[in-house]
Amino acid sequence: MNIQKTNKRAARGAKLLDEKRPGWHRIINRDILDIQDPEYCVLGQQDGYNDMIEEFFGDLHCQEARREYTRHGFDLSVKAYNSEDSDLRFDMLNLAWRHEITERLNADQN
Repeated sequence: MNIQKTNKRAARGAKLLDEKRPGWHRIINRDILDIQDPEYCVLGQQDGYNDMIEEFFGDLHCQEARREYTRHGFDLSVKAYNSEDSDLRFDMLNLAWRHEITERLNADQN
């Protein structure tokens, strides 16, 4: 498990959202943010997890799409998902996303 890698993934996903959905960070309720839950994750709180995954990466059942949305911090890899420490990995990813959201909200105020 690598916190730097997790942070980079969330940063990569946040940058993609900055490009595709400017202002996305203002919509997200950080109190209920849960990357593990399709309704309360970063994408689910916008236009829906499945719809946005398909919009950004194509068929969400395709292995390449899965690799890309994992690379962008929207989910864990299959290997990480099935590991004994998957809950901790999701917690780390949630923290990384909260950091990205907070950074953007702070920038809005300056």
